[in-house]
Parts: sequence; C-alpha cells; structure tokens
Amino acid sequence: MTIASDFLLNLAVGLAADLVKAGAGHLRDLAFGDSEAHALQAAWETAFHAMLEETAAGPEPEDDQAALVGDLFREFVRAAGVADAFLDLALEGREPPLETLRARFDQLGYDRATLPVDFDAALTALTRGLTDALLEAALAPESPLHNRVSLVRVAAIHNLLR
Repeated sequence: MTIASDFLLNLAVGLAADLVKAGAGHLRDLAFGDSEAHALQAAWETAFHAMLEETAAGPEPEDDQAALVGDLFREFVRAAGVADAFLDLALEGREPPLETLRARFDQLGYDRATLPVDFDAALTALTRGLTDALLEAALAPESPLHNRVSLVRVAAIHNLLR
C-alpha cells in the first residue's frame, strides 16, 4: 500500500468510526449488537474509502486538500441528524436524502462552492461504495448484517448507481 493509500484508508476508518459513534443511539434503538455494529462500521470504512479515492483531487491525496475534505466530512458525519440519515441509507435501503444533507452541510456553515470536491459527486461515490460493501457483507456466509440489510433495496440502489 502506498502512503497515499494509507492516508485515504486512515481517513476512511476515522469517518466510519465517527459515523457509527454519532449514530450509536440509532443503532441501540434498532437493537444492534456489537458484531453487527462492527460489520456495519467495516462497510462504512469501505464506502468512505471509495468516496475519498474517487473524489481525491491532485496526484497526492495526502496534501492539505485531501486532509481538509476528510476533516470537513468528519465534522459533517458527527452533526446531529447526519449519522441517522446515513445509517438509514444502509439499514433501510433508502436513497440518500441529498437535499437534506446539502441543507445540513450548509447549516453547519460550510460552503459547498468552495469545497475542494463536488459534494453531490462525493455523496454519490459514498452511496455506490456503501451499496457494494453492504451487498458483499450481507451475502457473506453467517454475516451479522444478513438479516439487518434490506438486500432488495440495496441491490436496487446499487443498480441505479451503475
């Protein structure tokens, strides 16, 4: 793995950990166990890594621009309501609520126009990476996510994004 890949992977791991931590109450309400939460976090790590790889600008993703994107998205996933919307995307097979997420990003005082990546493209890449990861995880033998993920809905979203 290159330094750039390591950097993006570390950002993705941090984003997934922040998302699962921010959505812990939502997961608790859904009676998620530790193994299910860990499997879901692994799927999100894959999704965030796919998003960062697809949207990273410049030849060296470890530059300040990639770090800025990572920091902004980490703050974003920690914001009230954002984690729950992302978790519903994973667990209920909902399409990403782009308008709600855009509005929440703007409410936090961020400017999508000056973001070094296209916000909608980043969320599309994230959704595509998540559907890939969820399908793989949920279809694996004895997966803790097998009965938690709406495979039909995730597969439909997956096909729409292809």
